Amino acid sequence: MKWLYVVALLLLPLAEAHGKDNIDVQVFGRYGYNASRLNVAQNLKASYSGTEFGGKTVFKAATKKEYGLGIAFGIDKSSLDNTANTETESETIEGTQLSLTARFYALNLFLGGGILFNSFDLAYVATAGATPTVTNYSGVGLRIEAGLDLELKNWLILTPALNYDFLDVSTKGTTTIKRMNSFGIGVGLGVQF
Repeated sequence: MKWLYVVALLLLPLAEAHGKDNIDVQVFGRYGYNASRLNVAQNLKASYSGTEFGGKTVFKAATKKEYGLGIAFGIDKSSLDNTANTETESETIEGTQLSLTARFYALNLFLGGGILFNSFDLAYVATAGATPTVTNYSGVGLRIEAGLDLELKNWLILTPALNYDFLDVSTKGTTTIKRMNSFGIGVGLGVQF
């Protein structure tokens, strides 16, 4: 639970300076599109695309009326297909991403950056009906994000956003590192209190 301690250290000075009423908590679900590229070999990249869904919890503290700082925790599940898939040969990715980002708010806009953990299973099927060969990858990297923080009502929020991730992944028991880059676009809907 070390992350709770980190969050407390980041938000406590803001809370003391501006009062507890200036800290909002947002909880929302999100759905989006993901496009990723994986370096499978030297000078060879595989492209994947598909959907992702998940949720976020954001602690947002106002420093001035129009500006604020925040900490966002997120979890997403993704389901991607290789863009070169055929009727007989296919490759898919089923993954889970955990993210922790710091955000700066200006009016209804936010910019953020932080760390990302990704774990996914890559399943390859050589011929239709064959048993897939599954390889698990995991790794840590960086996330950059930008979006809108729109209050539809005092308690209802809409958060369309973009994110770009770059991380190094590897399989268990090997030292071979592969670079993965991902672009995501999605929208979140949730509550604020």
